[in-house]
Amino acid sequence: MSGSSSLTFKFILVGDSAVGKTSMSRMFCEQVFDEAQPQTIALEFGNRTIDIKGTPVRIQLWDTAGQERFRSITRSYFRNSVAVFVVFDVSNRDSFVGLSKWIDDAMNLAPAESIKVLVGNKSDLFKRSVSEGEAMDYAKQNGFMYFETSALSGHKIEETFITVAHKYYDSLPSIRQLNNWNESNDRFDDILSDIKLEKPGISSCCF
Repeated sequence: MSGSSSLTFKFILVGDSAVGKTSMSRMFCEQVFDEAQPQTIALEFGNRTIDIKGTPVRIQLWDTAGQERFRSITRSYFRNSVAVFVVFDVSNRDSFVGLSKWIDDAMNLAPAESIKVLVGNKSDLFKRSVSEGEAMDYAKQNGFMYFETSALSGHKIEETFITVAHKYYDSLPSIRQLNNWNESNDRFDDILSDIKLEKPGISSCCF
C-alpha cells in the first residue's frame, strides 16, 4: 500500500441501551470516560485517524441507539460499514440473551465482506452474568471475533478497534482497486446525505 493513499473505515456499534457503546466510542476517540454520559438518541459519531503501515486511516465510529423505537432507523446505518461491533454488558444477562436480533442485523444488513465482532463491555465489574467462555463460544458459533473491554478503564478499547482496522486493511486488494473503493464508499458527506441530520437527537462528536 502506498503511504500517499488515505482511507476511511466506517465502524458501526450496535447493541441494547446502556451497554456502553457511547463510552467505548468516546474512550477510543477522546480518551475520556463520562459517568454521566447521556443516553444516545438515534445516532452519534466518533472520528479518529490512525496509521496503518504508513497509510493514514480515518476510523468513523457510528454509535447507534439501542432503544427499540430507534431500531428501524438504526437498520439503515449498516450501508458501507466495514466492521460491525455488537456490544453487550458482561454484567447484564439480558443484554447477552437479546443479542440475536443484533447478530441477525449484522449478518443481513452489513456488507458480506465486513468484519463482524462481538464485544463484552464492562469487564472491569467484579460481578459478571456472562462468562468469557460462554461469550467466546457464542461468537465462534456465529463467525464473529470476540473481545472484552472496559470503557471505564480503557482496557482493550484501543486493541479492539485497531486490531479490526488492521484486519480489514490487510484484506484490501491492490492500490488501484483500493483507490476506487475509497472513492465509491468513503465520502462522508455522501453518507451523511442518506440520513436526515435535521432530525432531533442526531449529533456528532470527536471531529
